[in-house]
Amino acid sequence: SVDAPLRIASVSKFVCALAAMRLAETGVLDLDADAGPLVGFRLRNPAFPDRSISLRALLSHTSSLRDGDKYWADFPDPLESLFGGADATQRWGAEPPGYFTYCNLNYGLVAQAMENATRERFDLLMRRLVFAPLGLECGYNWSGVSVARRAAGATLYRRTGPDGETLDPKGRWTPQVDDAPEGSAAPVYRARTNAPPVTTYTIGSNGSLFSPQGGLRLSVRDLARIGVDVLRGLSGQSAIFSPAALAPLINPVWRTNGRNGDEENGFYRAYGAGAHLLDKQVFGHFGEAYGLRSALLIDPERRAVCAYAINGFASPPSAGVARAERALIESAGFAHALA
Repeated sequence: SVDAPLRIASVSKFVCALAAMRLAETGVLDLDADAGPLVGFRLRNPAFPDRSISLRALLSHTSSLRDGDKYWADFPDPLESLFGGADATQRWGAEPPGYFTYCNLNYGLVAQAMENATRERFDLLMRRLVFAPLGLECGYNWSGVSVARRAAGATLYRRTGPDGETLDPKGRWTPQVDDAPEGSAAPVYRARTNAPPVTTYTIGSNGSLFSPQGGLRLSVRDLARIGVDVLRGLSGQSAIFSPAALAPLINPVWRTNGRNGDEENGFYRAYGAGAHLLDKQVFGHFGEAYGLRSALLIDPERRAVCAYAINGFASPPSAGVARAERALIESAGFAHALA
């Protein structure tokens, strides 16, 4: 159903970036300042200690950060804990800031900077800046979503072998995320784990808490509503997204020259401060996780929006557009975006 909320995967980053753009427009965030003071600790690639890393670099995946084995901190650990000890060597690439490598950890740091700049918890900040103005009942890790709407949410599935873990295209359908009703009003919910008591959370200490990189729960209709308002904002017709606010999102921070980034077989060719820039002026974001593939694509020239979520992929995670996605994108009139 287009109205069932589900975990929309990495399209969550695009929505997070929209809120960051609103804060930058009003001067609450400086996209080009050293992000270290904004996240609350020194943020430098040890191989390039004199190269500061900005929020614009985090938003555009040009920070030189890497995910490693884990790109979130388990409550109550601070996000800074990922940058110390034996695991610290996983955090940085051999290339300097400016080199493009898609990295989920970037967005935990963006969320932390947003919290420190506003002294608001990330989930509540997203509700104030994006969801409430658009009349949407959605949230990161189910925050702000009623028990009734959560109960109507979609479970994400993969086909697996008998162990329930090994992917098998001919195996049984196995729930991956949101496989049971929460049954309580707790504002954070992670599948298979207990939610942290957010009343004891210190704002600005763990930007990964609400999974800004992939944990947004909303419906495909909600996602399309966001896309339509972004499209309206480009022409000055939105109440919350102005052309000036959206400009950094879609102005290229990085373009490939064949040597300056991990293109992932040509999937990435250009990136703004939060948006994947495709051919023919189309921009937006794709998502892939737990058997789901999703996207929000916006075409300003044609004034068109494409939003979708396809559940049940058994294939291992990979960048690129799957055959089923390509067929859907083409049927929506967005074939030119994949040229």
